[in-house]
Amino acid sequence: MTCSKRETILAFEIGGQEFALGSEHVREVIPFVEPDAVTHQGASVLGVIRVRSETIIAVDLQSLLSAEKVATVSAKSCFVLAVLVEDAPVVALLVDRIRSSVGLPESGAMPAPTIGGIERTRYASGLLIHEERIVVILSGERILKLIEGEKSTMIPSRSHHE
Repeated sequence: MTCSKRETILAFEIGGQEFALGSEHVREVIPFVEPDAVTHQGASVLGVIRVRSETIIAVDLQSLLSAEKVATVSAKSCFVLAVLVEDAPVVALLVDRIRSSVGLPESGAMPAPTIGGIERTRYASGLLIHEERIVVILSGERILKLIEGEKSTMIPSRSHHE
């Protein structure tokens, strides 16, 4: 007997655009805290934050996706603590604000757009139309590769004291 579970995503806003991560990647959402600076950080790396006894790399998701330094913080800014790939360390992704938790339709998300067979959005795993807005569903694996491409030595190992 198989149990069918409806997949959900956490939708959030970055720079006026709506993105999402599968709920299987999201550990928790926390209010913005000022990260501690680290040496030799990549353009999108804000530094590290401490959550309970864990040191977590903090990444400006908008800077990572646009390849431009754009970190802006507002009263609604927060970090999405995410495990982007199974057994990977937790990362804190800075987002402008949380929109909602959304259940995917049984048919799933639309595939990410392609042009001539080449994926147009290198970080997307699919698209969803929700409340007349296009939501870009991010691929945890692709986001982690972008982070590692900036500075792979910056990602701390996962704490066993959670």
